[in-house]
Amino acid sequence: MEQIITVIPGDGAGPDIINAAQAVMLAAAKKYDLPIRIERCEAGGAALDRYGTPLPDDVLDVCSESDAVLIGPVGGKKWLDRRGAADPSAVLKRLCSYLHADTSVCVIPALQRDDEADPTLLTVVGSRGYNIPRISALTGRDLTYIVPRGGIAARSHPAPIQILSMPAALMRLIRSPDDFDVIAADPDDAEVLSSAAAALSGFPTAAHIEYSGGKTEIYSPFCSLPETLHGTGLCDPSGAVFAAAMLIERSLGEINAARAIRSAVRAVLAGGMRTAPLSGGRPFASTDSFRDAIIEKI
Repeated sequence: MEQIITVIPGDGAGPDIINAAQAVMLAAAKKYDLPIRIERCEAGGAALDRYGTPLPDDVLDVCSESDAVLIGPVGGKKWLDRRGAADPSAVLKRLCSYLHADTSVCVIPALQRDDEADPTLLTVVGSRGYNIPRISALTGRDLTYIVPRGGIAARSHPAPIQILSMPAALMRLIRSPDDFDVIAADPDDAEVLSSAAAALSGFPTAAHIEYSGGKTEIYSPFCSLPETLHGTGLCDPSGAVFAAAMLIERSLGEINAARAIRSAVRAVLAGGMRTAPLSGGRPFASTDSFRDAIIEKI
């Protein structure tokens, strides 16, 4: 049965990195004989300029009929004066609301970790409630820390779950990031914790996020990329590619294809190839070259 994936490139670095992720996804689909169909839609600042709205109704319709959505960064300096329904930066939040995707799962990969069975530094769950069995099912791991909004929760939770205040969680994350496995927090606090963890990971551009809870899940790279790289063909597509792998595994149920993508990214990195954001001043590859190297390794 054909499965439909809606792809929304977005703005800024979005077209470069989402196009790369789509190419990798299609290469994996071809190798593993996955019957997928891509529906391309426009949302964000580009859609606002063209259609007068950053999230056209027909895009919402297409997304709601899809098996999954892959979306790039939306908004940017050009549209900072827009508010409410005309604000491109609010597209993702509006899309999540429309699709009833009320829980986020942000995965922070570790650059230097060699254990392919567990290459994740930390998983941060954003949720307004702490449904422990559901969090474990979403992450494939046991929940270890909860950061409740408004202070320490009075109610108890089963061991080994620990309750931390937001300041204590941030301080501990900075000092000992390996202490954490899965941490759950209010969505706004989860975004802050995810940003801090990504910055500490050594591989910030690989962070990626899933929004779930409704019929259709939404996947996206988590970290933004420097505006100086937007449109240059030099952005790092790792986060978008990992998001595509997450989509293939979670929404399509194709574990082997997803693992092949993640392994291919790590094989390219192990061979020394880096894009501009990770080059440390050394020679670097273009987005397309990095994409092609990943596809060759699948």
